[in-house]
Amino acid sequence: SDMPGSPPTPLLSLCLATYNRARYLDRYLTHHLGSLDAAGVDHELVVSDNCSTDETPEILAQFAARHPQMRVTRQPRNVGAYPNILTTLHQARGEVVVSIADDDMAVFPQLLDYVQRIVDEPALVMIQAPWLLTDETKDNAIIGKFYDFDQEWRFETGQYGNCLAFVLQNHVFPECWLMRRSAMPSIAGPSPRFTYSFFNMLAHALGQGDVLFSPEPHL
Repeated sequence: SDMPGSPPTPLLSLCLATYNRARYLDRYLTHHLGSLDAAGVDHELVVSDNCSTDETPEILAQFAARHPQMRVTRQPRNVGAYPNILTTLHQARGEVVVSIADDDMAVFPQLLDYVQRIVDEPALVMIQAPWLLTDETKDNAIIGKFYDFDQEWRFETGQYGNCLAFVLQNHVFPECWLMRRSAMPSIAGPSPRFTYSFFNMLAHALGQGDVLFSPEPHL
């Protein structure tokens, strides 16, 4: 529930950490803002520009002028990829948070199905899914998934060993997720020293609640 005078809580925070990808931004912003508007989803788009040196600031400003649900910040210097992602996550106000890279495109309505699932199932703190591989030389034709398995798998709080076995057996790279924002401060911490950040986030998520792995891509 929102405190008096505080900004409203949207259903979905879409987080965009970007750097020198001006050539992708028009496509990205048009696709995601248009799809979310068309679906009637209460959303915000949280953008952090990692001190880009191309036309990124101008393009973001043009879209933000037309879309009040966009919030754009710019790093005073390049802070590195993961800290820039963290900036967007910590600024997110939505009930469900998803981070989608500047050269990726969400698959609707699958993304929105996952958002609703997190809303409907309070024990669920994270959904992980593979992403589609496309061939840019063939008009982005879909050529497969980054990894695959045959059915949904759900791991309850603390089932670290079972989840690790699943990840190893199915060559899962846990990079594409949706997250419940209330659990996020415990999940998205500073850059870990000894593990890749996405594996670290997965482990922390399992400490907070259930994690669902679905074979259906939302990217």
